[in-house]
Amino acid sequence: MGALNVAGGALMFASVDTERDPALLTAARLTSGSASVVGGGLEISGAWLLRAGLIRGGAALSGVGTAIAVPIIVNDLGHPQGIIAYDPALADRAIAEGRNPFCAQCHGPGGALDPDNDWNSGDPARRAAFVRRLQWVDLGE
Repeated sequence: MGALNVAGGALMFASVDTERDPALLTAARLTSGSASVVGGGLEISGAWLLRAGLIRGGAALSGVGTAIAVPIIVNDLGHPQGIIAYDPALADRAIAEGRNPFCAQCHGPGGALDPDNDWNSGDPARRAAFVRRLQWVDLGE
């Protein structure tokens, strides 16, 4: 278990992003990573030196790291991430019609699921206009 705790702590350290994450989330990542790495190291040292106290202390410290990591992981999984193509014309039309501009990117007239949208129409001029109109948005920001 010690090696897994060290690896998990290292992954938590690797996920620190001080530019995008709030300070509390960064501090939690650093605390969780530290507790897991140190706890896993104590478990490994205790097994190597045949010291049950080190193993128990390491397991307890690793447990703290895990307890802090679980809400962080749930937070990361719950947020959309990645880069999407966004058509501002569809968004503007949806807002004017009182619809959700994000949903309009796929649903409704001109959306990605519309068989006669600018991309699927087969008309090179409509397709080129669509490509020029697209904006790329990073959902992680």
